Amino acid sequence: MERFPSATNKGEKIPIDADALNQEQGTVHAIEHTFKQVSWNEELLTRWLKLFYRLDVAIKENPEGTLNIGVDAMPNGIPDLPAGYGVKGGGARAVLRSVLKIEAEPPRDIDLVYVGKNEQDTEMSRKLAETYMPDDFASGYGVETLEKDYFLSRDFTWNEVLYVDGHIVCTKQCLLDTVRNVVRVSDYEKRESYSGQAFYVKPKLLAKAVRFVAAARAHGNNKMALSEETDRAVEMGIDYWHIALHLNRSFEQSEAVAEEYVDALIARELLPSTIQSPVEALHYLSEETDFIFRAEAAEVLDREIRLAKELDLEKEITDEETYETYAQYSNVTPFWRAAK
Repeated sequence: MERFPSATNKGEKIPIDADALNQEQGTVHAIEHTFKQVSWNEELLTRWLKLFYRLDVAIKENPEGTLNIGVDAMPNGIPDLPAGYGVKGGGARAVLRSVLKIEAEPPRDIDLVYVGKNEQDTEMSRKLAETYMPDDFASGYGVETLEKDYFLSRDFTWNEVLYVDGHIVCTKQCLLDTVRNVVRVSDYEKRESYSGQAFYVKPKLLAKAVRFVAAARAHGNNKMALSEETDRAVEMGIDYWHIALHLNRSFEQSEAVAEEYVDALIARELLPSTIQSPVEALHYLSEETDFIFRAEAAEVLDREIRLAKELDLEKEITDEETYETYAQYSNVTPFWRAAK
C-alpha cells in the first residue's frame, strides 16, 4: 500500500488508561495521563482490541506508518467501487466503525476519492460522481484525487481514515480515538491555529467538535466525548457566529441533534441558560449575529416543498395567514419570505 500518504504519528507515544476504556465521559480525560510511554504497533493494537473490546481484528502496519484493516462486510450506504476508488470523510468513518462493531450513524453523503497509481479514468469518475455524489456533481464537483499529505491535513484525528479496495487505511490515533469515542482536534490544526496560545483552536472546529459529540449522543452513543485538550479549548469560548453555523448544520441532521447541541452549549455556559429549546437558540442567535439560518432537518424541508406546491405563492407571498400556516411546518424563515 505504498501509494498512501504518510502519517505524522509513526512511533508516537500515545496514552491510554486500561481501567477507564469503557467508562463514561467523566473519566475520558484520565486516559490522557496514563501509560504515556506506550508505543503502539500492530501487535499491541491487535491485543488491545481483543483484551478490552473482544474484537478479533487483523491490523497491519503500512511502511509509512498508517494501519491497514481488511473489510469483510460493508455498512449500509457505502457503494462497491472499482479498484483505485475509495471513500473519505463520514463514509470512511462509518466503514471503520462497522469493522470495529461500533454503532455509527449513516453518512449524510459520500465523498469519493481516487488513490490509484494511474491517472483517473475521466468517464468512470464522472459516472461514479453522478451516481453517488449527485448534489456535488450538480455543483461541479467530482471524484477527488488525493494529495500526498492527506493524512497530514485532516481537521480531526477520526477523519484520518480512508476506505479503498476492500481495506480501511487510517492512522494509529484515528483508530485509538474511534474505539475510545474521543473527538480530538488533529496535530495539523493545532500547528495551523495555535498562534502561540496554549489552547487556541479555530472556533469553527470547536463548534464542530461539540456538534460531533451531540450527533453521537442523539444517536444513542453516550460515551462520545472531547479529548482533554479539545475540551479545554472549547471552555475558552466559541463566538456566536460559529455556534450559529453549527446549529444550522445540526438542524440539517435532525432536531434531536440540534437539541443535544444546544444543551451542551448551555451546560458549558456558551449560550444563556434562559434558552429552552433549539428554536429559541436559533432566534437568539439570529438577533445576536448576522448569520442567516436556512437549513433544517431533511423531513422539515420535505414538508416545506410539499407546502409550496399547495400554496399559490405569487398571490400569498405577503399574506400573514400564509406565513402562519407555514409556521406549523417549519422553525425558520420560509424560502419565499425575506429574513429579518
